[in-house]
Amino acid sequence: MAYLLEEDYEGDMSRWVIDDGSNGIVDPTYTTNPIFGSRSLRMKDDTTVGTYCVTRIDPDAGYNEFYAFFAFKPVDLPSSDSEIWQTYNLQAADTDYSDIEPHEIIMVTTDGRLKVWFPDYTNYTGSTYMSTGTPYYIWFYRTCTAGKLSSGWIKISDTQSIPASNDISWTDVGMTAMTYRGTNTFGHTMYHGMGYEYVADRMLISETAIGNAAFGATLALTGTAAASITEADIVTGGKTIILTLTGGTWIPA
Repeated sequence: MAYLLEEDYEGDMSRWVIDDGSNGIVDPTYTTNPIFGSRSLRMKDDTTVGTYCVTRIDPDAGYNEFYAFFAFKPVDLPSSDSEIWQTYNLQAADTDYSDIEPHEIIMVTTDGRLKVWFPDYTNYTGSTYMSTGTPYYIWFYRTCTAGKLSSGWIKISDTQSIPASNDISWTDVGMTAMTYRGTNTFGHTMYHGMGYEYVADRMLISETAIGNAAFGATLALTGTAAASITEADIVTGGKTIILTLTGGTWIPA
């Protein structure tokens, strides 16, 4: 599957802008207890300002609709509702990325739920309560119309399977009154507000639905031969081997 952005924090981070504020920690090489692979992104409290890890995408690329995925593990819960994701756009006259404005902001509440907040102060809170130390998998869809109205949904699970139902959804929510440079998104941030610590991993952004492909391809072996097989069984035949490929494409020999 082709992605607009695929980040597993296992290699080069040069396309990211990282700011750990004055007291915080932004560690994209965290190896102590990663969610996937050998490294994750660790975001730790800054008591003065927020910390962030942001990437930019061409704002004129016709990029106003996307699907996203990321893994999230709270080490503790925030003392006040705190941001973990921001989607950005530019104001119309911006030429140097200095005048940015948020679209959707995903937050974690003090009781461990997700909240999505918009610049017109509209917000929605989910019903799933996250526990500290547990990895959660978050799927996110949004589209923005020419009238700067956002529609979308968020799904969350503690298993590696996308839920059928949404935790949060919204339709035609207003942004701010300013004139954006088109409807196109240009930046995505793993953000850390003040008051807690979390670990994140595997940020994916795509123009098509991601679903369980977020976890990569898996190959399951089943069949009667997998349960037991003897030399006599091989001579006689009749045992089965079944290979089930999920999240990938089978290439014939």
